[in-house]
Amino acid sequence: MILPRYIQTLYAINLLIFLIKENIEHVNSAVYACTQGPRLETAAEINKLKRDGCDVVGMTSMPEAALARELGIHYASLSLVVNWAPGIAEKELSVEAITLSISTEIKKMCKLVPALVNFLR
Repeated sequence: MILPRYIQTLYAINLLIFLIKENIEHVNSAVYACTQGPRLETAAEINKLKRDGCDVVGMTSMPEAALARELGIHYASLSLVVNWAPGIAEKELSVEAITLSISTEIKKMCKLVPALVNFLR
């Protein structure tokens, strides 16, 4: 989970407490690069984004994050990182490997969301 730096409220503190309490892997701050999809990035694109300081790359999250910030709405992204992109992965990237990763990680997300909603009430 990536938490934008500008969230410094009780809401964010409670969210962090929840993540720690539930032993959920998370990142407090990162640089997100949004690419146009649906397609996988090339090794050259990933290497350029890495040189530019990006920590994670995806095809979603940017429009809503930007709008939330403009409106002063606190925003956190629940994200599944399901593949190590070309140029970073030790082995060749395949759709099958991504699909397997998604099917494994989505089960965790299905447990996380209701627990998070109950915690934040």
